[in-house]
Amino acid sequence: MDELFVMPVTTISRSEKLLKVTHETARKYIGILVEGGILRETTGRKRNRIYLAEEIMRTISD
Repeated sequence: MDELFVMPVTTISRSEKLLKVTHETARKYIGILVEGGILRETTGRKRNRIYLAEEIMRTISD
């Protein structure tokens, strides 16, 4: 979560490396953040998805 304040855009692969967890665990964590409205998937693709923390991005941009 803290990394989203540094870079409000992430992927499962990036999260996997930052958190030092398996791909499946990173996918699960991102899923929780999507369900909670913290992240939004922006590509509409099945693979290589990009997730955006819109509220953080909005705050940074203002």
